[in-house]
Amino acid sequence: MRLQICGKVLLAGAWIVLAACGGWAKGAGNVPNQLDKLDLAATYNAFQSNVVAGSHFWMNGGSAQVGVRFAPGWSCIADVAGQHTANMASTGIGLDLVAMTFGPQYAVRVRRAVLFGQARFGMARGSSSLFPSGAAAPTSDTGATFALGGGIDLPVRRRLSVRVAHAEWERTQLNNLNSNAQNSLRLSTGLVVHLR
Repeated sequence: MRLQICGKVLLAGAWIVLAACGGWAKGAGNVPNQLDKLDLAATYNAFQSNVVAGSHFWMNGGSAQVGVRFAPGWSCIADVAGQHTANMASTGIGLDLVAMTFGPQYAVRVRRAVLFGQARFGMARGSSSLFPSGAAAPTSDTGATFALGGGIDLPVRRRLSVRVAHAEWERTQLNNLNSNAQNSLRLSTGLVVHLR
């Protein structure tokens, strides 16, 4: 029940932000056409996380990202990412992690490359694992997440760019009988399609 409510609130919030940003861009009569742009990105993610302090492990996964530009250099970004490992920190316990986040992105062109930075917030859902809380150890948990980072895109065609690198710090708040928070490093590479 908690997951359904959080998911619906997050999805509604993401669509409201994207719709508002798209409407703002269309309503601004003096904004050039290239600013009213919809970008789709698909990336491969390597994700270093921790169970408790000092016990790091790697996960693999991917993400899909939608961005709507609403002002020079500024976009609204919605991101859905999923990661998996079969063995967290040699414990023999696996983990599936899905995060849905949204927030602002600022980008600047430097010669041919586009450098960007973004901050996103939302919800994360961990499953197929153990999330101890007191005497209980449920196999799934939902909590807040925040991501901060940046990267570089290199245009290869008018409507296609390669996301050469994207690195960000991501903090999730899932039960772990320690600080109930995880600090992770997400490294991504992939493709960006510019639809308009």
